[in-house]
Amino acid sequence: MVYIGKFHTDKPIIDLHVHVGPEFIPRRYSIKSLADEAQSEAFGFVAKNHFQATTSWAAMINMEYNIPIIGSITLNKSVGGINHEAIRGALSGLKTNILAENNKLSKRRFIVWMPTIHAEAHLDQYNRKDILAEWGSSSKDQKIYPKGEGLTILEKNNLKYLSPETVKVLELIAKEDLILATGHLSAKEVELLVIEALNIGVKKIIITHPLFQATNMPIKKQIELSKLDGVFIELCYVNLSMDNLSIDLYVKVIEAIGPKNVILTTDLGQSFNESIIEGWRSYYNLLEKKGISKDNFLQMAVENPYIILE
Repeated sequence: MVYIGKFHTDKPIIDLHVHVGPEFIPRRYSIKSLADEAQSEAFGFVAKNHFQATTSWAAMINMEYNIPIIGSITLNKSVGGINHEAIRGALSGLKTNILAENNKLSKRRFIVWMPTIHAEAHLDQYNRKDILAEWGSSSKDQKIYPKGEGLTILEKNNLKYLSPETVKVLELIAKEDLILATGHLSAKEVELLVIEALNIGVKKIIITHPLFQATNMPIKKQIELSKLDGVFIELCYVNLSMDNLSIDLYVKVIEAIGPKNVILTTDLGQSFNESIIEGWRSYYNLLEKKGISKDNFLQMAVENPYIILE
């Protein structure tokens, strides 16, 4: 039982977007310290890292805990960008027993994020810098990429089509029944990606915080995409403070799309922000004050993540 706001949940929240270190960006948690907090407070999580896959980290500690601990990979430059071999590597990390044969791999789904800090849209948003001083990063760890050197899912010579490697990535996600998250791509990229991913056979898609300025997807387009089978719109708690988004805008999205196609996550893990459980309590209280019911909150924070992971 998890105490959030003024009520207990019957099954644990699974936060599908939590940052863990080590990485260049200072983090509040390692996967072990996050798992300790999650065990104590009875919530599950997906561990995200902008530079490394976390599937093996999750696999190595999963047996020590009785809450869901799920890995992921983000297709940034540090893993070779948008490439199916990086996902294959993340799949190999699903072993809980390093001596096990390949057929002993865990079948638990994990999230494949499209590029975040190395997406062309992200670099455009942040003056071509991949990581920022305001995130606590040292200037020596930042890298500046010239225009056009950011990652994109689009074919170089025809921006109406996905690149061949992006197609291979989607084919592997579909084959292994993984979860696709859209990362920090532009709104136009996200729209094309979602449509093509569904055509290829991807079953579960999270449109990553589409109100975030690098994506900046109109609500009308969010509504349209959310009606497609297996597509969910993500609203992250931390974007409210770090990206100056309003809770009223979040409520507008929830009311326009409906709770069955929205997921709530914290996107926490920053060294200067509150803990995950504190974030969830604040998030619930903010939404409750704006008229979001307990049942709708539970649909977005508990039921929908289970649907995505099942």
